[in-house]
Formats: sequence, structure tokens, C-alpha cells
Amino acid sequence: MRNLKPLLAATLLLSGAPALAVDTPHDGSVSSSVTECLSCHQLHAGGGTLTKYSSNNDSCLTCHDSIVPGAYANHFFSPAWSSAGREAAPGTTGDQHKWSGSPTARGARIPLNADMVPYLTGGSLQCAACHDAHGKKDTFGTSIQNTLAPDSSHASVKFNLAMPPNGGGAGRMKLIRIDDGGYPPVPAAYAIRIKAGATTLEISHDYRLSATPTWVSTIPFTVGDTAAQDVGLDDPSVVVRFTAAPVAGNIWEFYVGYPLLRATNVADAMCVDCHADRVMDHTCVEGIGAACTPGTKVYSHPVNQALNANAKSYDLAAPLDADGTPANGSTTDGEGGVANPGNDLRLSAGMVRCTTCHAPHNSDSNSLTVDVR
Repeated sequence: MRNLKPLLAATLLLSGAPALAVDTPHDGSVSSSVTECLSCHQLHAGGGTLTKYSSNNDSCLTCHDSIVPGAYANHFFSPAWSSAGREAAPGTTGDQHKWSGSPTARGARIPLNADMVPYLTGGSLQCAACHDAHGKKDTFGTSIQNTLAPDSSHASVKFNLAMPPNGGGAGRMKLIRIDDGGYPPVPAAYAIRIKAGATTLEISHDYRLSATPTWVSTIPFTVGDTAAQDVGLDDPSVVVRFTAAPVAGNIWEFYVGYPLLRATNVADAMCVDCHADRVMDHTCVEGIGAACTPGTKVYSHPVNQALNANAKSYDLAAPLDADGTPANGSTTDGEGGVANPGNDLRLSAGMVRCTTCHAPHNSDSNSLTVDVR
């Protein structure tokens, strides 16, 4: 690929051929995703990045906006992030990490990670500092999102919410879970089609990518709303349930993906790279550490340490939820009287991390409620 002529490289950029080199959902494999390279790119008059937009953030927020309120009522990411008041004014308002302004405000720094630095040298934050719209690959071209962001898989639809098929109909399907604890879910587009007889289904992962999509599997199902009706798909991590009888030909679409990170966030690596001044152990926080980072400033909760690291026995064995109730670990969407999953305080590898308490996106402003996701 290194010796491709510029014209051929440009042709590849704009054609549909390299779609599989882009991670879901930006590969055009689902109805609500980017459909082609031309959605974002243009060859001429596109500036140094060959995009249609004057800034990286404009490129992202053109789609991740609220121009069509309620159009994707079941979509995990709606209403999207450019709604008024959602971008953080640190310490004041907002439920999203600030995506504009100075990358060195409030004690933050330009990160050391070389993949992130080019997107922060212009004097303002960008979505692309943390996210790669194409999805990060290894040297063989295989997506590595599940290693950059383990346990961060998500679906494009909410869990445990009965969905009608494409175009409407009486049938209803729920996405129950995307990780059964034994397998990391594979990022992919899913189109589920009910076969003749309405007792089995088949699956396509290229339903939107091909004029003649591939349908595979004959997976039996029964209709109902208990665990007995759970249906594992071709990826055993992805489990659905039909709660109202579908008919032959009904199709449901969704995708499973990861947050398209540009670099690893294992052990909150991205957080602590930018916010190094807040990386403190318990000795520093207690004012007795000789080698505190950043020295004399003490304002952070200890991070990257286990509970009871100071051996003073006033930490609980496991964290409560943010409202003080026992942790529920729920994976439901928190609606309909179900316990709030948005206030779960979770350890990572037994350690307290930044993300035990904080979320860069869709953070609850009040732990007693579940805010719009």
C-alpha cells in the first residue's frame, strides 16, 4: 500500500471497496450509520484532512446532533451531543466531556500519547483526540477496539426495550445483553430476519453493504418475555428475546460496537494521560506522601489503588451505588422502575479508577435519576 499512486489512493478512499476497513457503525452496515466515505470526505477543496468540514468537531457533530429530535427514539446515542447545555462547562454544567476550548484548562495537559497529540496541537480540544472515526487497527488490519476499551462494548439500541421491526408491525424484539461473561462481543452489524413459519431466524452482517446480502443460520426461537425465551445469535455474546409474535420477513437492525478509541484506555490510561495532576495515591491525598504527583497540590481522590489501600479499615469491601444503596450491577436501561444502572460505582481489576465515579459521556447529573442517554 505504501507505493500506491495518489490517484489510486484517492479512488480507494472514495469507493465502497474499503468499507470493511472501517469499524461499525461508520462502515455503512446499519441504516443509521455513515453510508459511504463521501459522507465525510471530499478530494478537492477539502483542506488538509480532505473533509467537507472546517474542523474535526464539525465533522463529528454534523451527525451527532439533534436536528431530527426523536427520530431515533430507541437509539442509544439520541438526543445526541450537540444539544444546548450538554457540552461541559467544567465545574458548572453539562453531561459530556468538553469537546472544544483549551486542552490545558483546569490543570489538564497535552497528553504524552503520540497518537493523541496531533489532534490537540491546534489549541483546542477535538473529538478526534480520543476517538478514531475509522476504528483503530493492528498491523494486520484487524480492529483492536476490544483491547483498547475492554468491557466497553455497547449496542445502538437500548437494552430490554421492546422494538418493532423495520417498517412497523406487531412483532417485538428486545436486546437482552451483549456479553454473557464468557465471550467479548464482536463488533458487527446485525440484521435479523424471521424465516418462514416464524419459529426460526437468520442473520446478516452485510445487509446494508451489499445489494445481495448474505443470510446465515437457522436459529429457533419461542415467543415470550422470560429467560426461557432468550435467543443467542451467531455471536454467543449477543442475546435477544421476542416478546410479541413476529411474522415471516420481519427484520430488525442494530449494531454492537466499541467507542472507537484512538488509544488504549485500559486502567484509565487516556484519562490519566491528560489529567496527570489528579493521579494521586492515598498517601498524597492524606498529605503524607513524599513523592506526590504533582507535589504540593492535593485535591484528588486516590486512583489506581484498591479499597482499603491505607489499611485503616474504613473502606467498605465493595462500593455502594452513588446514592448510597447496595450496588445492583444492573445492565437494564433503568426505565420502568428498574434499579438505576447509571449510578453504579464499579472497580476495574479491583482498583478505584477515574471511571469508577466519572463518565466522559452521558453522565448522570443526579445519581437518583437516569438522565437521557
